[in-house]
Amino acid sequence: MGICNKDNSSLGHKPIPLETANELSKSICKITINNNGGEKFGTGFFMIYEPLKLLITNYHIISRELINNDIELEIASIKMILHLDYSSRYIQFFEKPIDITVIEIKDSDPIPKEIKFLSYDKNCLDGNYSQYVNLDLICSGCPFGQKLSFQSGIINKINNFEFEIGRAS
Repeated sequence: MGICNKDNSSLGHKPIPLETANELSKSICKITINNNGGEKFGTGFFMIYEPLKLLITNYHIISRELINNDIELEIASIKMILHLDYSSRYIQFFEKPIDITVIEIKDSDPIPKEIKFLSYDKNCLDGNYSQYVNLDLICSGCPFGQKLSFQSGIINKINNFEFEIGRAS
């Protein structure tokens, strides 16, 4: 779920400290799905929204059609299989306009203890996203199934669920 500027070029705002990258890498996973003989790749992240533990990714990566399938998650070179059983798991899909899938992680799932579940900013629940304009942002993802990468930038503009990211002015 990396975010980049409109032309998909590197943001390159400022270097990301190694300690920060190492800590964030415990919360972000590469997703691989074998679907009809082909592989599909994406990025997800782990988040806690009390009392739920969640895996969040894009709808175009995990859609309704993939439920009751196995997906492979890779976190810091640790691979695991998560079975998406719709009948026994909280799963929400938001196809448009925000392209998000939210999947409950159960205590019985094979998630390593080293995984860090991110918390969320409770202040953003009121929908007032303008408070985040001009703040630094670290973007991460596994583009096209590659290794986890990081970029940094500034939030220039927010329009509903779309964030315009770029370099500092």
